[in-house]
Amino acid sequence: MNQKINSRKNAKPGTKTGRKINGGIPGLQPSFPGQVVKQFKLESLPLLVTTTVTTGVIATAYSVQAANVQNFATRFGVLFEEYRIVRASFSLKCFSSTNPGLFTHWVDEKQVAAPTSAEALQKSMKSFSCASPSPHVIKWAAKDPLDLQYTDIGTTNVIPVTYKIYTDNANFGSSVVATAYGQITCDLIVQFRGYN
Repeated sequence: MNQKINSRKNAKPGTKTGRKINGGIPGLQPSFPGQVVKQFKLESLPLLVTTTVTTGVIATAYSVQAANVQNFATRFGVLFEEYRIVRASFSLKCFSSTNPGLFTHWVDEKQVAAPTSAEALQKSMKSFSCASPSPHVIKWAAKDPLDLQYTDIGTTNVIPVTYKIYTDNANFGSSVVATAYGQITCDLIVQFRGYN
């Protein structure tokens, strides 16, 4: 008997040439059993944060996305078909031991807009000195099934989470002279699958 195996004609509904398309739990397994997933730690481009004149405001929203990794599409697009960002580590390093005021920082999975003073005051338990010599780190891990879905390698603007920092003179005592207060760096753990 010349029965065709794994042909499109004989494949069961929900499969592609007899291979399982979805591992069962969305985003948690490869698209078919045995598919290789590669994981890399990638550093995104740093961001300088500076106070504004008169108000001393720093209201920065640093969105996690593949576009923040230098030459992401050209470096990895020739190798893989899909990716997902599974973890991120944000670090804020203050430049000077004499900078006045406090920083507040947190991660936001819902809003990508710049933070406000009202938001920052609600997060005041996460405040630290703007003169602190040690880097202040917040870590994030993807848990939402939507965040764990793979994205086409050519789409680099998907934002699963945004790191936010805030200070001002009125509420947190920052400088009212334009001053470079510090630098944000971010390390991403990115998983890739599907060789091109």
